[in-house]
Amino acid sequence: MAGTARRQRTTQPREPRFEAANHPSAPTLPDGVRLTRIRDNGNFFVRGILFHVSRTLFGTLANLVEAESSMMVFDDQGTLLIEHQWPAPGTKYADSALPRGPRGPRRPR
Repeated sequence: MAGTARRQRTTQPREPRFEAANHPSAPTLPDGVRLTRIRDNGNFFVRGILFHVSRTLFGTLANLVEAESSMMVFDDQGTLLIEHQWPAPGTKYADSALPRGPRGPRRPR
């Protein structure tokens, strides 16, 4: 094994690969208010339930105020977007429009 000498590692300090970004600190919210982002289809999650607001609001931040019996969603200006009663346990989707699934039988005219 002649000529297989190992090269010594140098312990020079490495330069950082990226600059640390100066992000503004998160806004302080009152107790009981959470901040969430509305997804691209107008939905957001709260307590494992998917709620629908509006597709036109995608990407915006919304303030959630949770109470024992209901939940309210406000935009960044303080305008009430929706208010929902908490659905029954086991419900995974809540919307203010018509419920999912087939409609009842057609009514004669």
